Amino acid sequence: MDKDEMRALRAQYAYPPGCLKPTTRQDVNSLAVGTLCLAVVSPTTAEWARADVRAGYSSVALDRFHTGLLMSDDAQDRQHGLLSCVTWGFISGTDLLIKPRRALGRAGSLLNGAGDRKPPQQPEQVTALLDTARQAARDGDLATALRACLRIKFIGPAFATKLVMMMRPDIAAVLDSVINERLLGHGDRELSVIHGRMTPPSSEPALECFVARYLQWCGWCTRQAQALNAQGGRWTDWDGEEHPWRAVDVERAFFAMGRERAAH
Repeated sequence: MDKDEMRALRAQYAYPPGCLKPTTRQDVNSLAVGTLCLAVVSPTTAEWARADVRAGYSSVALDRFHTGLLMSDDAQDRQHGLLSCVTWGFISGTDLLIKPRRALGRAGSLLNGAGDRKPPQQPEQVTALLDTARQAARDGDLATALRACLRIKFIGPAFATKLVMMMRPDIAAVLDSVINERLLGHGDRELSVIHGRMTPPSSEPALECFVARYLQWCGWCTRQAQALNAQGGRWTDWDGEEHPWRAVDVERAFFAMGRERAAH
């Protein structure tokens, strides 16, 4: 695809914004994290369908918000970033229906567990894993960052890639079920071989296979972004601002195509 086709696809990306931000409210619609009380901030489904509302949001600003938290030197900030990314990831689906309570519940499971038989991970373990991921991502070591995120309880493969992407959106992308299905049988052999299982790795070889697939996907997205930028390509965000291409923007162009495989 040329730069105009990619620009058009990136403009179709409409996954709703959602995050956790500090609030003074302390009730069932908030999460207590250290000294913070966090609540979901997102538009409603009806609001997000309106062009004038969407024009008030920036996907880049949301990325920067999460990157700042996840890459912070402060452990509480990183925990805030983790929970907010989970909220973002569960705020909706390809149907674009916005479900803040579901998103908050999934984020809360990292703090409170998922039922009597699924207790939460020890906080100090999560803190250490996020720090390992942060330092690795800062150095461009996406493999080590992904391995650390995969060890966070209740974070499956797809969400582990979301965390790594938010740490380094310039060189990292998301590999989830939507992208995975787009890659199945792709005409470009380099992309088709990335398709594979998205279930939690059950062995060390399976884990390393997923890491290798992810690195290949990020590498491809990064090279495409570099090529688009070399051609003078830019893409337009919801708020009308134009930006240079990042790896995540190439991935989001793929995401905008949906689950159905394209003809090749």
